[in-house]
Formats: sequence, structure tokens, C-alpha cells
Amino acid sequence: MGEYGHYRGADIEDQKNVPVRLQTNESCFQCHKPVRRIHKKGVHKSVSCEVCHGPYADHVKDGKKIGVLPVKKGKEITHLCLRCHNKVIQARPRTSIKVVGMPEHLQEKHVRIENTCDQCHMVHDPLLWINQAKEMIGIKEEM
Repeated sequence: MGEYGHYRGADIEDQKNVPVRLQTNESCFQCHKPVRRIHKKGVHKSVSCEVCHGPYADHVKDGKKIGVLPVKKGKEITHLCLRCHNKVIQARPRTSIKVVGMPEHLQEKHVRIENTCDQCHMVHDPLLWINQAKEMIGIKEEM
């Protein structure tokens, strides 16, 4: 038996050299400070950055920026939102996640069917713009 029991002593160095695949949101917030404030208080605060933006390792390597993650807009962002918020998915367990039927939601809000989620909702804090608009016209309750 060695210093670490039946484990190889060199395994610690081997593990340090394994490429990073997943990180916490805090890793992202080291560079993306403005998003931290919005994300921490928003309804998506428990969602990992990687759920929407993909693997941290694809974006940063050796502490250097190696690629810009493409910003999703329009139908791409709607598709991404509906991965969690789509009412049509019948096998979904009951959760506190607000789900919508996209055509019905747009019709209920009197919005054209061509509109996409990011035209009304800020991605990192979906209710921010809506609540700001309500406050401006004097409606105080949150959605």
C-alpha cells in the first residue's frame, strides 16, 4: 500500500490533466459578470449555462477564449425555449416549470404567430422586460 492506499499516487496528476468537460455557472460568470446579476435573480437561476450554451470546454480552453458561442435568435431561440417550456410534451413530469402551447400563448397575448420568444422575453430573465413594461403602464402583479 502506498501513500494513498491502494490508489496510484500518480493518479492525482493524471486527473489534473484530464480536460475539463463540464463547469458550474460560476466558471462562466468569471468572464460574463453582467449576466451573473441577471441570472442570479431570474427564474432561470437554477438552470446551468451549459443547458442553453453548450459545453464550457467548447468555448474556453487553457483559460483562453477559443470560440464565440453563437447567439441564438428567432426560431432557434424559440426551439431552445420549447425544449423545457413546451406544453405539447405529454410525458413531462409535473414541475413548477411554466409550460405553454406556443400558438395558443401567442394568440392569448395578441401577438402575431411569426413572433419568437426573444421578442418579448429576455433570455436570462424572461419576465424582466414584461414586468418593466407592466410597471410602466401601472400594472403591479407579476406574471
